[in-house]
Amino acid sequence: MPTPNGEARLYSQRTKNVTRAIYISFAATVSAALLLYIWRVAYAHTDWAIFALLPIAIAIAAGMRPIQKAPWKASLRLVLRADSPYGKYLTGNIRALLLSFLFVLIAIPILAWQGLSATVEHGTTMAAAFFFSGFVNIACERYLITHLHQPFARAIAVSLTTWIVAVPFIFVFALTTWTWEPVNLDLLEMSVLDAIKARWQDLPGRGGWIANGLSVFYAYEAVKHWLVLHLHQYKFVGILFSIDAAVFCLILCRSAIVFSHAIDTYVLFEKK
Repeated sequence: MPTPNGEARLYSQRTKNVTRAIYISFAATVSAALLLYIWRVAYAHTDWAIFALLPIAIAIAAGMRPIQKAPWKASLRLVLRADSPYGKYLTGNIRALLLSFLFVLIAIPILAWQGLSATVEHGTTMAAAFFFSGFVNIACERYLITHLHQPFARAIAVSLTTWIVAVPFIFVFALTTWTWEPVNLDLLEMSVLDAIKARWQDLPGRGGWIANGLSVFYAYEAVKHWLVLHLHQYKFVGILFSIDAAVFCLILCRSAIVFSHAIDTYVLFEKK
């Protein structure tokens, strides 16, 4: 039976864990939001604004790499004999680097696009999803570590949290997009190609490789809005917003988790 002192210490430790989780999640959310805001403001004037996204890319890659590598190494120790010469080659480094690079290659353009086009309501929802992803992941890992060995507790926590947070926020994003996202009614008088060209007018006139990349996302937005206005009588049109919200929400939540993990590990120097 636990003693009063033991219960007090346990309560104190839990309070410290919750406080640390809030602090890490808040620091990650504020950092990412500030960098995306700098990117949004600066890109209207210069392509050098891309450097505002660089810390986000580095943090995501740094947070993703150990999450991918550690379970691989742990599994390999169970499968591969200690005296096998293949051990020095099957380190998991290349695999972890490739997966991290691939995720950054997907996440950063999408975050950049959303950072430019998000309304106040959409941006607030993004910040909330970012914060809760980091917080829930830390709490989930703390629970799983009482039942599972590391690094599997962390890897499973990342997967669970992505879905636990993303699923409800999919509906929130779809609702905020449907309710508050501005739609140009002039699209009713345009063809789909004219709608795309009109949306491209929101990109800086200087052009460049960044604008060329973003033009794909802007074209997607234009086509989505055009379809919604021209096919509004069909209920399936709402699925467009659900698919859009689902993909973005999953990427945002996973980005938030690994970003928070990077801050916890490399900035706050988490004790292992």
